[in-house]
Amino acid sequence: MAVITISREMGSTGDWIGDKCFLADRLIAATGYHYADKKFFSRLFREYGLAQFDREYTQTLGFWERFNAQRDEDRAMIVELLNKATLALARHGNVIIVGRANFTLLQGLTDVLNVRVQASMSTRVAAVQKRFKLAQASEAEAIVLKNDELRESFIRDFYKVRGEWADGFDLVINTTKFGPQVAVDSLLAGLKQIDARKGQGPDCKTLPEDAGLADTISNLLSCRTEH
Repeated sequence: MAVITISREMGSTGDWIGDKCFLADRLIAATGYHYADKKFFSRLFREYGLAQFDREYTQTLGFWERFNAQRDEDRAMIVELLNKATLALARHGNVIIVGRANFTLLQGLTDVLNVRVQASMSTRVAAVQKRFKLAQASEAEAIVLKNDELRESFIRDFYKVRGEWADGFDLVINTTKFGPQVAVDSLLAGLKQIDARKGQGPDCKTLPEDAGLADTISNLLSCRTEH
């Protein structure tokens, strides 16, 4: 049982297969793990009446918004639930968590593999242009740059670290040089190493338990809660 967190640059993880990128699709097929991404967290937040998550995840804060007391309160609630949900997912185990900052919460755990996937701008622009069927590469580049801005703003404002903080990752892969399939193979090899070192340090089962949140997550994942 293990947890993979994936922090990815837009357009770096291969072609999209349905609603999942190549990397996630292949990892799920190889491991049978659950999958949690922005859509999963959006569903979870709606369960708790916090539909603002989508707004905070897809917008940067302007100057005056930073001094909005109500929004500060909303953001604090979102961050608290996002953190608790990430920890509960990790405690559940056997899950691939794709997001911007999950890696910051799961440092030092022996059964967690924190991964950053990146690629050159040209690779990413080509992938986004193909995915969204855009006529011009300049359109795709604008989307990539905006996504980078949103990602960095989210991590900086919510977690006070830089998104490319190398020390936060166990594995950093450049798919321009190695390709998405090598990324998949590398992650699977990393999981084998984790299994080989089981019991040699703190793991996700040492994380605090929130029974109610665990039940909600298990329902959303369509599986039984294991306390």
